[in-house]
Amino acid sequence: MKEIASEIMAILEVMRSHLYKSEHNAKIDQYGNMTPDFEPLNETSTFIDIETGEEIECIEPLLKQKNQRLCPEN
Repeated sequence: MKEIASEIMAILEVMRSHLYKSEHNAKIDQYGNMTPDFEPLNETSTFIDIETGEEIECIEPLLKQKNQRLCPEN
């Protein structure tokens, strides 16, 4: 259980760091709008594609445990 939670926290930290970097490197575009740096956001989308399967694998056992507690089999 602790391993699953630590994996999910690590994935969220990576995503949070990419968001922070894109906001920190934001620049004003030609129209005067503040726009984020898209490179970290693109890296995040790639990271999400790779990690989504692992996230699902991490969450499935938690959902099964919760369902067993809510609906115990007779």
